[in-house]
Amino acid sequence: MEKKEYLNEENYQKNKKKIKIVATLVLIIGLLIGGGLIATGLTKNSQAKLSVEEINEVQTEIDSYNTQLSSLKAQQSQELRNNGFSENYYNLDNEIDKLEDKIDTLEDKFDPDTSYLVVFYMIGGFIVFVTFIVSGSIYATANGREINAFYAQQQIPVAQEGIEKMSPSVGNAAKEIAKGIKEGLDNDQN
Repeated sequence: MEKKEYLNEENYQKNKKKIKIVATLVLIIGLLIGGGLIATGLTKNSQAKLSVEEINEVQTEIDSYNTQLSSLKAQQSQELRNNGFSENYYNLDNEIDKLEDKIDTLEDKFDPDTSYLVVFYMIGGFIVFVTFIVSGSIYATANGREINAFYAQQQIPVAQEGIEKMSPSVGNAAKEIAKGIKEGLDNDQN
């Protein structure tokens, strides 16, 4: 039976490469999803906006309806004074309601409700943020050996300097301890 060796440089390098590929895939997929959501929000937002010509057309139509509305309200007021709440008064009231609804519909085109688009931006941004964290964490795992070597290289000069400065003191202390033990043994023998 063949013994499989796990701790060798070849396996380490192959696994490191696989982990880096996973980190890259996570980054690409996350950016595509998050960026796609943000792009969808931007696209929907630009589609909701009217061009200058469309705004002028809509405003002209609203002005026309407002003129008709003023005329109908004047007729309704006249009808109320002359005949009270007659059938003609209520017919005029229905026409006024229809015109007001048309005006409201046209005015909504000027200021479409785009608040729902914030969800696209928030979720897309969150996905991009989490993608960077997860991908970076995976990538750091793949480069753990290099990171640990970097930390060791940072600490070695400090530790070496500390050892060099403390060695004489520790040596003197050891001599004093040895001297004290020797004196104690000599006193016990006497």
